[in-house]
Order: sequence, then structure tokens, then C-alpha cells
Amino acid sequence: MKLLQFPEGFKKKVLEFAKKEDVEIIWCEPCYGACDIPEYEAKTLGCNEIIHLGHSKIVNTKIKVKYLEMREKIEIISLLKKNLHLIKNYKNIGLLTSVQFLDYLNDIKKCLEENEKNVFIGKSKNLYPGQILGCNIEAAEEIKNAVDCYLFIGSGKFHPLGVSIKINKPVFCLNVETGKLEDLSDITEKIKKQRIIAKSLSKDAKVFGIIVSTKIGQNNIKKAKEILKKLKESGKEAYILAMNEIKPEKIPEKIECLINTACPRIAIEDAIQFKKPIINLDELEL
Repeated sequence: MKLLQFPEGFKKKVLEFAKKEDVEIIWCEPCYGACDIPEYEAKTLGCNEIIHLGHSKIVNTKIKVKYLEMREKIEIISLLKKNLHLIKNYKNIGLLTSVQFLDYLNDIKKCLEENEKNVFIGKSKNLYPGQILGCNIEAAEEIKNAVDCYLFIGSGKFHPLGVSIKINKPVFCLNVETGKLEDLSDITEKIKKQRIIAKSLSKDAKVFGIIVSTKIGQNNIKKAKEILKKLKESGKEAYILAMNEIKPEKIPEKIECLINTACPRIAIEDAIQFKKPIINLDELEL
């Protein structure tokens, strides 16, 4: 028996895929990416295979998973040419994207080179050349010494923000939905200031909550236990807060500071929702 998992963007076509793949069960909970494979739930439902829409493989599972990677069809070169003037001062460009737009990388590279740019596409262990995630920017890090800036092709900011926050180079995002090229410098500086404030507030906290996700690709319980031990040794009160879908309303009231061991998006894009300082693992100083 098969279980079909899909992200929000495929809801209108999910029955078409279910019929094509001969699927009996459709998983209707939110899907946050290829890190969010419902292995336990599929086994509980008696399934021996998961059909996962939209993403490429990034985690190993005991259950068989068939990844149906999606590719978008857009007039990317015309969009790029309309915005080339915004990166005219940069000669060496690192090209990045998400899985949906991988097929356009070579055409974009050629277009940029025709406009006298040097183009670099980095590699990572578990992703395609040029592909990044919010939690994996290896492709960007590999070429950071060769580039003046990065150009990300996609529909959201979370992935390129990971690059902009961690690497001190300009990052431009060509949004395929709006057709606009955006410099992420301003939003990056805003987020960095928020992170500084969160880290500062965490130093005075006495009661800590260590967020652990039960999602297979986000579960970091081993690290959480290490942090718990160190916090207690330093005289802090600390608890591991385990949950599948991480929401602010689930956090116990008396927790003063949160340490996030799950998806970094929580502390970057969703931090303001928690109304408590929240810091990621790479920001943690005990």
C-alpha cells in the first residue's frame, strides 16, 4: 500500500498524482520539505512505500520513498535580461537555485556569460550542483572565495537568506513569481539585528526550552540532550520540548528562552511569532 505526500502548492493536482501512482492513501498533514517524511505514520497506516511530491532526497529512510521531483516552466531568460542592470557592478557571480528550477541553470549561466560575467556553480554532498536549502548552503560555501555576489533563482527568500546571513557577500533573489530581482541586504541586516537581540536576551534567561522536532530530517535529539546537560550543569532550568509541528502556542508559559534544534526557518522567519528569544544551534554559546 502506498501513501502520497504533497506540499501545499500541489493540492489542486494531488488526485491526478494519486491516480497516476496508484495510491490508496493521501497524507493530508502539512509538508515542510524533504526533511518531513512521515515514515512512522506511513508504517502505522500499513503502507510500505511513500510517494513524495516536489522535492529531492535529503534523508535516508527505512521505508521506500519515491521522490517525484517537480520542475517549473517559466520564461526565465527574459526575466533575467530585464533585471541584469541591477547586477552590472558584479563580475563573478555564484548561481544558486531550488530543485524546481535546476533545469534552467545552464541557460542562465550562458546568458550571464554572454553579458561578460564569470559564473560559478558550487556542489554539495547531498544536493544537485547549484541547489541550496535553508539548512544546506554547501553549494554557496564551496565557491565563496571566487564570487563577488550570489544570484538565486526561485520563488521564496528562505533559501537565499541562509546564504546571505552566513556568508558576507551580496545575495540577489530573482523571484520567478513577481519577475523582480531583489537585493537581500536590507532584510538580512534586519534579521541579523534580531538575532543579536535574541542572543543578548538569552544570556539572562533562567528557564530554557530546547525545541526538538520528531520529523525524520529535522530530529536532533542527541544534540538536544547535550545542550540540556550543559545548561543544567551551568545552573539553568531546562527542558526538551518535543513536537512534530512546531507552533508558538505549544510552548509552556514559563519558558524564558528557546533553543531551536529543528529547522532554522523557525528562528529566522517565524521568530517574532514566539514572543520569546529563540536561537539556532549555530548561534548557541553556553
